[in-house]
Amino acid sequence: MEFTPGPSDHWKKMAEDNLVYTQDIYQKVNKLYKHMLWQRVISWIYLAIIVVPIVASLFFLPSLIKGLTSIVDPSGSLQLNNLPLDKIIVPAGNQPPTTASSTGDLLKQYQQLLREIQR
Repeated sequence: MEFTPGPSDHWKKMAEDNLVYTQDIYQKVNKLYKHMLWQRVISWIYLAIIVVPIVASLFFLPSLIKGLTSIVDPSGSLQLNNLPLDKIIVPAGNQPPTTASSTGDLLKQYQQLLREIQR
């Protein structure tokens, strides 16, 4: 005798199939959610990579430009002979300040050091 499923067996099989499909969809949605979360994290990192240097330049560029304006005369040419290094290069921390007061002095010190090395 062959068993033919009745109406209750048909609904039971449909419910089991539905449960399998729902679990599969849940796994795929969860995987998609994780992927979207990482996309958001990466986009914030990219934004930080772009915005942080711009904000930092807003803080540091004015002092840098102020120091560089002392070596450019009004006609636009560079004046490197009497360059005040103490106004442009500020020693950090506990480092002693440079002993050269201009690029001319620094060049003379460098040439003297080269002569001593060659001897």
